[in-house]
Amino acid sequence: EIPYEIIDTKIFEFGKEKIRANTTFCSFCSRMRRGYIYSYALEHGFNKIAIAHHLDDAAESFFMNFTFNGALRTLAPRYVAENGLVIIRPFILARERQIAACARDNELPIMREEEVCPAKQYGGKEPTARAATKELLAQYEKAHPRFFISLQAAFANIHEDTFFEPKF
Repeated sequence: EIPYEIIDTKIFEFGKEKIRANTTFCSFCSRMRRGYIYSYALEHGFNKIAIAHHLDDAAESFFMNFTFNGALRTLAPRYVAENGLVIIRPFILARERQIAACARDNELPIMREEEVCPAKQYGGKEPTARAATKELLAQYEKAHPRFFISLQAAFANIHEDTFFEPKF
C-alpha cells in the first residue's frame, strides 16, 4: 500500500528517431529513463532516489565496462549526481535470485525483461552484451561457487597503487 506514480515516457518513440539501424538502444534507454526519473524527483522536491540494482547488476556492469569500454567501474552503492540528487542502491549487496525468491514468496508481480525491453517488444536488435556477460558470470560461478562473495569483497578492497594511472 505504498503510493506510487507511473511516469509516462516516449523513450521508444524517441529511440526510433535517434538510434541507428542494427544497433541496440540499451544505453540510450537507460539514460532516458534516468533523465525522466531525475526530472520527476527534482520537479516534486525529492532529494534522494532509490534504484533497485543488485550485486549481479554491479558484476555485469563491471565486466561489461572492463570488456567493452576499457574502464574499471561499476555501480556505486551511493553517489551524488551532478544535479545534487542522492542516488542509493539499497539492494546492491543482494543477489538477483534472492530478490526474485523474495518477490515470489510474497506474491509480488514480476515483470520479465521481455515485457519491458523495447528492443525485445518491438523486434529491434536484441541486446547481447549483457546477456553474454550474465552467462559468462554464471559459468564462472558454477566453476567457483564463492565467486560473487569474492567479487563483492573486491569491490571494497581496491588497491589503487597497483594500477597504471599515474595519479594512483
